Amino acid sequence: MTSQPYNSSRRRLLVLAALLPMLAAIGILAPRARAADALQVAINSPSPEQGIPLELVFSGTSTATNNEGRGPALLAVVRPTGGVGCQADFADDHSAAGGVSTELFGGWGNEPAQGPGEYDQTATYDPPNTGPLLICAWLESESNDGERAVVAGPASVTFDVGAPQVSQLSVGLPHPALPNVAFQVSYTTHTDQKLSMSSAIRPAGGLPCAASQSLDSDQNQSETSLLGDPDWDTGESIFGGPITTMATTTEPAGPYVICTWIEGPNTNEVDAANTTDIYVGTPSPPPLAPQVVHATTPRLSLVGVRVSKRHGTVIRGSGAATLTGHLRVSVSCGTASVNSDARVVHGAFQLALTTPRGCRRNRTARVTATWPGSRAFLKQSVSESVKVAS
Repeated sequence: MTSQPYNSSRRRLLVLAALLPMLAAIGILAPRARAADALQVAINSPSPEQGIPLELVFSGTSTATNNEGRGPALLAVVRPTGGVGCQADFADDHSAAGGVSTELFGGWGNEPAQGPGEYDQTATYDPPNTGPLLICAWLESESNDGERAVVAGPASVTFDVGAPQVSQLSVGLPHPALPNVAFQVSYTTHTDQKLSMSSAIRPAGGLPCAASQSLDSDQNQSETSLLGDPDWDTGESIFGGPITTMATTTEPAGPYVICTWIEGPNTNEVDAANTTDIYVGTPSPPPLAPQVVHATTPRLSLVGVRVSKRHGTVIRGSGAATLTGHLRVSVSCGTASVNSDARVVHGAFQLALTTPRGCRRNRTARVTATWPGSRAFLKQSVSESVKVAS
């Protein structure tokens, strides 16, 4: 009788031993898998642009990693591509990249904890320059003794930062310029962010307009500033549009060139430029030809230009109300160019051109309209640098 409890317990153990493999097979006794930490990075902007802050989104899931239930820390940096890639952890990345990186969430005790659970962390970044950038991010847990361990990452994403968009820059005279009498210069602009416009006028026949206002001021001591202060590298603030800005000057009779630049968001970063030839007064008639009609400036102006790699080039321009005839229009990128004749009717012209192949590699194109000269109107050429659209 004393062996019955022993036999009963032994039978229960044998039954349980037989059931264990089956329970494990169907997952009843399998330990619940711990959710893995995850990290993704996204750029919340379809076309990042220099000078316009954009939102970066870091999201995923995380688990508690210390005794206080605090989730892992998010660390992230951004830097130009072309150097070192994302390293295994934040400390190694800092050592490898040096001062090239900008810390979005840095390892100085101010990095935000994520979770536990799903998380969504945002950061604002204002690109200081154009070009391709790389973002590296890590989730790192911290033990009670202060040691760090990566639980997710490195996660990375690259994106391109474009230049500010200047869709219009045209310069002209609303009225004919008379010698030694104040006359106005009109500037029509359209930009997608706050930029700076500077302009200067000088007698024609010297050096061409330089690449920037500061360089032009250094090369041409005889010019007169119309907009901006070359000594302080300042200009007229412009934004939106189309808007019109006016400048006033007084010059003796003769041919002149007006140089104009739109710069920003940093000093000496030129986003668009324009060269406009004008004539102040009526040119003297050639000797022994009093019967020749005194020509005046045709007052050419490019009022709307769009250069697209895919959709071609569309050019609209204007001139004096009585200007009628043909002028030459060209668009060029580097050494590649396309040109054609355009008919001017009552001071207006418009045409479409094929965009040169060279514009596939260039970010800007040069558009030029040239009136060849006639008995009634002087020869004049106007040019404009335009950003090439895709």
